[in-house]
Amino acid sequence: MFIDEIDAIGKSRDGTDVHGDKTLNQMLTLISDLDQSNDNLFIIGATNNFKSLDKALIRSGRLSKHLEVKLPDLDGVKQIYEIHSAKKPIDSNIDKDSLIKRLYDLKVSGSDIRYIINEAHIIGYDRAGIHEKMENGSISGKDKLHFRIIQEDFDKAVQNFINTRNGSERKTIGFNK
Repeated sequence: MFIDEIDAIGKSRDGTDVHGDKTLNQMLTLISDLDQSNDNLFIIGATNNFKSLDKALIRSGRLSKHLEVKLPDLDGVKQIYEIHSAKKPIDSNIDKDSLIKRLYDLKVSGSDIRYIINEAHIIGYDRAGIHEKMENGSISGKDKLHFRIIQEDFDKAVQNFINTRNGSERKTIGFNK
């Protein structure tokens, strides 16, 4: 079983979040039950905030093995870029080495690289008017065939990433009146 962002439900109990504390207590009970049943089930929890996890969650017999996955080095950024850009229509004039160096300098993770490449693709579709053509039904095979992600698309995607990381461009996804 894989639990991403386990710190959302596994942070240290301090009595201020009654529902969160109950959720963590229930999870600890279930993990203990699994351990006693001798099932071959592995629980993997991922977090980028290990220090916030409750001590009972990370003690022996629960999530007791801890592996730190560090950010990729320059060669790793290049390899991750190659994986996520392999099926994307990227213009041959892009200065790939400069882009990879910039991503490395930003200390990006693999998911950050994927996000930036996908964001550049979306920005490129907007620039080329493909989204608009899709909306009004006038898109043709030639539109997609001739489309390329250009340097400007990557520059905007990297800037969007920086803005989001710095919290200066958060978009509201829901609200209450």
